[in-house]
Amino acid sequence: MACGQQAINFFNENKRAAAEIYVKYEPQKNGVDWIYNILQKPELINFTSTPHGNEKIADFMFKTKLLRNRPRVLEKTSAGRARRPRTAIDL
Repeated sequence: MACGQQAINFFNENKRAAAEIYVKYEPQKNGVDWIYNILQKPELINFTSTPHGNEKIADFMFKTKLLRNRPRVLEKTSAGRARRPRTAIDL
């Protein structure tokens, strides 16, 4: 886990270098500046070690029959404790 967090920290602290590395291994016709500008916008892309958006992906996979069972998620109370499982659609 520590090396994963190191990679996230490197990315967040060195977005220009991260863009250069990306373009080196995944050539883009728009180049480094285009990737760098995307990385500067947190509403487009944000790297953390906390998963987010998984419910939407799992629900889509269920609707398209890639998952047999509807995904269940736990709702957290204001005290941080888990409540009864709910479907991702309920969120």
